[in-house]
Amino acid sequence: MKRVFDIIFSLIFILLLAPLFLIIIIIVSLTSKGGPFFVGKRVGKSGKTFNIIKFRSMKVNSEGNGKWNVSGKDPRVTKIGLLLRKTKLDELPQLFNIFVGQMSFVGPRPELPIYVSWYSEIEKPILDNRPGLTDWASIVNSNQIAEFTSADDPDYYYERVIRPLKLKLQLYYHDNHSLLSDFYCMVLTCLKIFFKKIRNPRKVQNIIDEYLREQEEKKNLRSKTEYITIPKTDLRVSRLCFGGCPMGRYGWGKTDKKDLIEAVRYAIDIGVNFFDTSDTYGLGESERILGESIKGRRKDIIITTKFGVRRTDDGQTYYDNSPSWIRTALNNSLERLQTDYIDLYLVHYFDGKTPLADIFSTLNELRHEGKIRYYGVCNVNEDYLKKLEPFKDDIVCIQNEYSLLTRKNEYVFNEFNKAMDTASLTWGSLSQGLLAGNITKETKFEQGDRRNRDVYVNFHGERFEHNLMVVDEVKKIAKKYNKTCAATSLRFVLDYLNYSVVLVGVKTVAELKSDFDVFGFNLTSGEIDYLRNISVFNK
Repeated sequence: MKRVFDIIFSLIFILLLAPLFLIIIIIVSLTSKGGPFFVGKRVGKSGKTFNIIKFRSMKVNSEGNGKWNVSGKDPRVTKIGLLLRKTKLDELPQLFNIFVGQMSFVGPRPELPIYVSWYSEIEKPILDNRPGLTDWASIVNSNQIAEFTSADDPDYYYERVIRPLKLKLQLYYHDNHSLLSDFYCMVLTCLKIFFKKIRNPRKVQNIIDEYLREQEEKKNLRSKTEYITIPKTDLRVSRLCFGGCPMGRYGWGKTDKKDLIEAVRYAIDIGVNFFDTSDTYGLGESERILGESIKGRRKDIIITTKFGVRRTDDGQTYYDNSPSWIRTALNNSLERLQTDYIDLYLVHYFDGKTPLADIFSTLNELRHEGKIRYYGVCNVNEDYLKKLEPFKDDIVCIQNEYSLLTRKNEYVFNEFNKAMDTASLTWGSLSQGLLAGNITKETKFEQGDRRNRDVYVNFHGERFEHNLMVVDEVKKIAKKYNKTCAATSLRFVLDYLNYSVVLVGVKTVAELKSDFDVFGFNLTSGEIDYLRNISVFNK
């Protein structure tokens, strides 16, 4: 029915508007060089590209020449083009796209291929619909469009302000459209041209209001984010690092891919720019999801990934630091992350047989090739202080397990920092969730949850009981600051270790917000000493 409507009415409008078409064709042709029409690539239904037709409003061959989006200040726009854009008359030739079935009167506006390439599985359903001449996003963004037309950087404004709301509204259309709602959208589009203050439909307005509230919340959180510059680098990183082990979706209980993608994007929006993953987390699944999540935002973030852990065909784990494997592992990580460089590449575990000189000479070669920017090491003990001393000028960080409940690597962090000027990246910073404060003696973990294993000693026997006592004490301090137990536990690490960053495994936006509460306060020296003393388990 909708397709029949599109064919009949597009033909009627083409015939009725033929005189106006002719007038615009003549004016455009006489006032600037080039033909009267612009033809550009757009992505339609099922991800198929087609040629969209518009009246030309810019100088010939201007699209993508400098910037993809166009503001009123753009010198590529012709004088008559500015008028056509303001009145939307430049869109009229899309009636031909509608007639031949490439578009519809109502549907998500056709998008540039570069922006569709950024779609994750969250946005891909938008492509189930035939793109339209108008949609909810086209008629509700009047304030944004006004600011967009005067923006100095229209690409940035479109990508950061207009596009996020546009995608929400297009997904709403995907889930709720009907012939009646399409007709309503068409009528409202026509009325909005002349009467800007007409109210939006209630459900549409609710989406807008929620988006604006979320933007204000993100702005507030972003102002609180703390950063350090990793020694010997230009990497300015948030002191809260988004840990990617749960993103591997193995051994962390129930995880949802969409929740993970939304959490990554939310983190970037609030200023968390540091992301840690590994080629072994979920056998590459963590890197794949992170790569999908950061499309269009790569330049805004710093990625750490690791190499050195491999698996045999029968599932046995072993370590490999050979130069050939380092190169193979890196190329695989680059492909999964959909990037051409890694900011910080870490030796996950040393294999005990590859000469250290071979490992670090290979890493230096990869730096010169531009595939990695800096490198560091993980899971090292004090024996490595002397072993790694010859390479201290290039090793910029160490990453070890550390939390209020697991302080065995405290000496290692402090000595490496003094001797080699390294940053301290702590994994297990919440003791696998124990310091979040939600686990009790009665807690039963799902089958397959790694915390059931004996190797996770914090969750078993007398040590577990002791740890619950420590958590109760942390909660008392947290209450004083009106903070979460998780935030207070993380704050201990940041206030106690020099040049430290806490890695926290995140599965949802809610978890991220709880962890982000680490910013905006500091523990007193007395509170730090008290927590140090009670956290020691002597049995």
